[in-house]
Amino acid sequence: MSSTNAEARQGMREKATDGWFINIALELYDSYRKGDASISFAVESITGTKPRTFIGFTRIMLSISIKNFLVS
Repeated sequence: MSSTNAEARQGMREKATDGWFINIALELYDSYRKGDASISFAVESITGTKPRTFIGFTRIMLSISIKNFLVS
């Protein structure tokens, strides 16, 4: 779903998002839309392993949270 910056700004304001974050987020999204943003391969070059996807990251974090909850 595509929205204008004005619609995105209004939506974030309605969710009580701080103004500084709204400005940064919209600048970042604008860079992606223009093709100016690039993907960083720093994770792989520093750690020697491929970066996780967001889904993979959330699965790991959920697993850790559940284990901590069950132990406590």
